[in-house]
Amino acid sequence: MKTLDKAYILAFLWVDYKEDMQNDPTWSEYLQYYDISLPLAYMFAFDVVDQNNISDLAATYIEEAWESLCSMLLIDSDAEYADLGACFEASPNDPLYGQIQVKEV
Repeated sequence: MKTLDKAYILAFLWVDYKEDMQNDPTWSEYLQYYDISLPLAYMFAFDVVDQNNISDLAATYIEEAWESLCSMLLIDSDAEYADLGACFEASPNDPLYGQIQVKEV
């Protein structure tokens, strides 16, 4: 997937589920750790920042947040997902509303 596609999914995660995520210890930790990456993904996805001129560092922040999300959901980070719902559907977890099984690294 392109960085822009990943940013789009991360943006919806941040905007639509941020409050729900704060009530779960695992997701709350994710929010705290990616407190710059998720808003950056939103700004990139919705063209608040120039999509044609993203820095390598900004792209790295988005990619790291994506990899971590996929790891938490136990989904393939290299697969193509149409949207956040497709990520949730591919996950064996009950994302956000149940126990999250974090993959051991």
